[in-house]
Amino acid sequence: MNKPEVKRSLSHVPFQYAGSHLIKIPVTVNGSIKTHFIFDTGIGVNLLSKKLGDQLNCKVTSSHTGKRMSGQSITVPLSKVSLLSVAGKERQQVTVGIWDMTSFLPNSPEFKDVEGFLSLNFFKDQAFTLDYSGSKLILETETSLEARAKQGTVIPITVKDDGQSVTIFMALKIPRGPAITVEIDLGGNILTLHEKYMSQLKVQPDSKDVRIEKRKDETGFNYTRYFTKIDGPIHPENAPSRKQEGLSVMFQKIIYDGLIGNAFMKRQTVTYDLANSRMIFGEAKSSN
Repeated sequence: MNKPEVKRSLSHVPFQYAGSHLIKIPVTVNGSIKTHFIFDTGIGVNLLSKKLGDQLNCKVTSSHTGKRMSGQSITVPLSKVSLLSVAGKERQQVTVGIWDMTSFLPNSPEFKDVEGFLSLNFFKDQAFTLDYSGSKLILETETSLEARAKQGTVIPITVKDDGQSVTIFMALKIPRGPAITVEIDLGGNILTLHEKYMSQLKVQPDSKDVRIEKRKDETGFNYTRYFTKIDGPIHPENAPSRKQEGLSVMFQKIIYDGLIGNAFMKRQTVTYDLANSRMIFGEAKSSN
């Protein structure tokens, strides 16, 4: 007699927000150190706090140079941890950048236990879903991934992988013009667009509806940002049914057309399938 099939939940970990939008997840380093990382699709490389790196006696063996969205080059010393685990998914000899988190993260209670950043590099061959309603990061199986693709909206993405850093981009339709290419960056929240699109979207810098912010970042770089809302819809180029309207937008002179962050993504369940160069938007409801 055949035993009844037992339905098992997919492997997952809970997440919570640190600050307004950063996604904090539990991870295990070297099999025994349980801590938290910020999951950031725009960070490129995995990062480990200098404090934890010193504790693990991590030796710097190389470096990686990337660019911030403003165009500044940032060089990160690289090392390795022998084992990194997320939701039961283990990777050995994981490359990590060693970074001083004390000057990188806000000095507030929700960041006290954050000892690194997890990038998309960890998930190059593992599809996963951010279930915002259930506050879970879910590792997909071949079967569950197929089901999500059938039930949801498939969004083509471009995956850029230089061996150390992984970033992803999609085509985004904005009002009164052709689609633009935006980086998917959960390290940011509101939609960020290059300031060259202000005129296309009929945003006047001196309008009373525009807030201007002029600051200097931690590297000494001066920047100007313009904050406002746009009435017209935006949506992935091939998915007008996923349009959103009345979005808050930040304009700045950057190296990309734009970056799309957590404010847009959290309105649906989002599956990332880098191996097949796609994301899948599902309904915003909790699922196992």
